[in-house]
Amino acid sequence: MATLKEQLAAARAKLSKAQTRISEDDRAELEQRAEISRINSETEEENEKARGLEVDRAMDATRERLGPDAKIYPVLPKGYPDWFVVKADPKAHTRWYNMSVEAAANQDQKVDRQAISRAYALAVVDTWNGTVGGEDPEFTQRLSKFLIENPGLIQAITNAACEGVGVLTLARKS
Repeated sequence: MATLKEQLAAARAKLSKAQTRISEDDRAELEQRAEISRINSETEEENEKARGLEVDRAMDATRERLGPDAKIYPVLPKGYPDWFVVKADPKAHTRWYNMSVEAAANQDQKVDRQAISRAYALAVVDTWNGTVGGEDPEFTQRLSKFLIENPGLIQAITNAACEGVGVLTLARKS
């Protein structure tokens, strides 16, 4: 077995060989790439701060409109510039739940489960990117089209709505 001195010399030799594979121009390129990556990360961070502030303001406006006890939740899907303020709606939740149970019971029939969940999402989204649903007559149509094109967002929205009606509560140990 090699001594520690021999192991250190071998490791230094490997490092020296590896360092010779990268020219000064390569090192300059690596530094530029690292700077671009740093700037892109900083830009993304600033955009997320602005997005968060928009959502905070929308949450405040929604609370003012619906009342201080309104159960509302922000949804900021990662990888999307879009954001939503979702409100708890027990009636919409019951409709969604009953339709989902019925669809599961009738497995032999073609049931569009995505459409069932999309209808629930449409019922609970109060605000989308700063537009309040009740203020824009085309809101539901545009949001429906958007959710058809981006079906992965439906679950994020319905999860927030489920939380609002108490479905996602923690169980207490007795």
